[in-house]
Amino acid sequence: MTDKILGFVGNSSNIIGIFGAVFSFLVWIKLRMQNKRLIELSRTLPVFEDFNERVNYWSEIRTLNPYAFAVSLLETSASIKGDVERFLKSKGHKWERMPIVELDMHGIGIDKIEEYLTQLRTKRKELEAKGATEVHLFLAGPVQAATLIGAMFDNWRPVLLYQRNRDTGNYEFWCPLIK
Repeated sequence: MTDKILGFVGNSSNIIGIFGAVFSFLVWIKLRMQNKRLIELSRTLPVFEDFNERVNYWSEIRTLNPYAFAVSLLETSASIKGDVERFLKSKGHKWERMPIVELDMHGIGIDKIEEYLTQLRTKRKELEAKGATEVHLFLAGPVQAATLIGAMFDNWRPVLLYQRNRDTGNYEFWCPLIK
């Protein structure tokens, strides 16, 4: 009797294992087909039809409480706040009244990323508390740091990106942070 029960349990577990393997194989096939469809769809996404319009729209102050955010992460240079102030003054009266929030870390490396992210989060909360309606971002630092800012400030308020022109030494509007 015990042998019959053990035989039944063994056969049942074999059948359940076979069903599990077949089910897993079918799920794998379905996911693979779905992945192929997603890749094909991503190739057919339309271009930004209104990209230039967005850039032109945001090249001017559009909201009531704009802030400049000056981020300096270079070990070899001082704060960029003075450069940002000069740029804002050169743009005119409406721009020169824009308050500046500064983040200056005097260099960044892998060992300071956690501190950098913490400070970014703190500055974002500060900008929220001050009621910033748009943020003009000026950055002196590595591309990786810019990527982290983009991730931190994504889907938030309008964030407008500026780049320092190496030839002229002046900042120029690049584009808004968009997806």
